[in-house]
Amino acid sequence: MGLENPRWFEVLKKEGAFGSIPNVDERASTYRDWPEGIYLKKVASSQPNEVTEILRRAGESNNPLVRRMIIEIAPELTTENMAKLSKIIGEWTENSSTMDSYFWTDSALHTLIEKLLTSEDNGAHGSGVNLVRQCFMPRPMDDALAGFSEPSACVPEFEYADRLAQASMHLSLGERHKIYEAFLTAGLGLLNHDGKGTYSKTWIPSIADAC
Repeated sequence: MGLENPRWFEVLKKEGAFGSIPNVDERASTYRDWPEGIYLKKVASSQPNEVTEILRRAGESNNPLVRRMIIEIAPELTTENMAKLSKIIGEWTENSSTMDSYFWTDSALHTLIEKLLTSEDNGAHGSGVNLVRQCFMPRPMDDALAGFSEPSACVPEFEYADRLAQASMHLSLGERHKIYEAFLTAGLGLLNHDGKGTYSKTWIPSIADAC
C-alpha cells in the first residue's frame, strides 16, 4: 500500500530511486525489468510533469521493457506531456533494430495516439498525426535469419489495418489522404526496389483496408 501513495514520490526522487535506468546488456539473454516504472504509472496523474521528465530521460534506454513501460504510462499524463513523450516514441521508429520489438503491440500506444488526435489542442493533434505517420510508415526491415530485406512497419502486420482504421477515424479528410498517399508511395517504392539485391519476400500493409 505504501508505494501506492503519491506522497512517496518526492522521497524516492530525493533518494535517487529513479536515476538508474537499465539498458540492454548484450552479454545477458534477458532484459532487466524496471519496477520503478510501475510506481510511476500509479502517480502519473498526480505528478505529471515530474514523471514526464523521468520518462524523457528513460527514453534514451534501448531496453524494450523500459520502452514498453513508457508507452503504458504516457496515456495517463496530461495532453502536453503526452505530446512530449510522443516525440521520443517517434524517434524509436527511426532505428530498424527496434521495429520488431514487442512494445509496438501494446494497446497503450494506440490509446496515446487516439488521445492526441482527439485533443482540442492543435499542437497535440499534430503530434498524434506525426506518431501515426511514424508508427505505420512502410520501410525496409532486415531479416538476418532469412537473409533478405522486406517492407514492414513498426505496427505489426496482424493488427496494422485495424489499428490504422482506428486512428483514421480521428484524422481530417486532408490528413488521411496525405498519410495514405505517403504510405502507398513508400510501400510501392519498396516493392519496386531494383538495387543489387532483391526482396525475396514482400510485405505491404493492408492500407486499402483502412481507407
